[in-house]
Amino acid sequence: MRHESDWWLGGFLIGFITGFLLGFGYTRLVPLRPTPAQLDQHDRAIYLTLIAAAYRHDGDLAKAQQRLETLEEPDIEQTIIALANQSITLNADVRDIRSLATLANALGETPGALLVYLITPTPIPSPTSTPTETPSPTPTHTPTPIPPTETSAPTPENSPTPTILPAGNPTFTPRPTPTPGLNAPFGLAQSIALCDNSANGILRVYVRDRNGEGVPGVEVIVSWPGGQDRFYTGFKSNTDAGYADFQMDADEVYQVELPGLPATVATAVNEAAATPCSNLPNGVRPSWQVVFQQGAGQ
Repeated sequence: MRHESDWWLGGFLIGFITGFLLGFGYTRLVPLRPTPAQLDQHDRAIYLTLIAAAYRHDGDLAKAQQRLETLEEPDIEQTIIALANQSITLNADVRDIRSLATLANALGETPGALLVYLITPTPIPSPTSTPTETPSPTPTHTPTPIPPTETSAPTPENSPTPTILPAGNPTFTPRPTPTPGLNAPFGLAQSIALCDNSANGILRVYVRDRNGEGVPGVEVIVSWPGGQDRFYTGFKSNTDAGYADFQMDADEVYQVELPGLPATVATAVNEAAATPCSNLPNGVRPSWQVVFQQGAGQ
């Protein structure tokens, strides 16, 4: 009986030790899934971008706030704004920037640099077509034919034969009326100073169509007393297809316009640069943002 008891006790100890070693090794080799609060900086940025994209898709702010709470970060609004500004600097996907700007705005924080990603295009009303009256056909009188008589004189060979035209009113072919708004002029949608520490005296110009999409290849003229420069939108398409920028001097005041297009001119650009923003470090000047949009101001 003692041999059977020793065998049972030995088997139990061997099984317990083996299970303990296997479990310990599994937990060392396969770590537990981290919570959102344990993510590193790179993964937190991805997680925040996904939350913003989901909110821009479904508009459920309560669900987005619940997801943000899992990060256990007290100043989450400023983190979202910093990530959006970093995405602009790195020429990230414009859809991600718009999602982050939309979420920050829903949380009550929207700096000037992100306003361009929140501008809603001005709808251009379609005219109400007026029905055109169709003229009623005028009844025509059909004359009674007169039978020829035997004394009728023959028609000379050189006499022209008259052509009988059918009776009735002329036919009116309606032409389509052009729809106004499809080629609506560009207007000035925004011209503001930016207290943005990600740039130093940069003029940011955006050109958008009536649907709010960026328009590439548009010439922009920046002029100032004693000088002028020309450049085109679309060379930084990762930021926005209708984006272009220009380095401003601290002591100059500029005028921005779109040549060849009926656009409103942005004047007094950089005029407020002499007043420094309180949040900017020493040596960093305010920037400026100008947005031209089709149909704006109508």
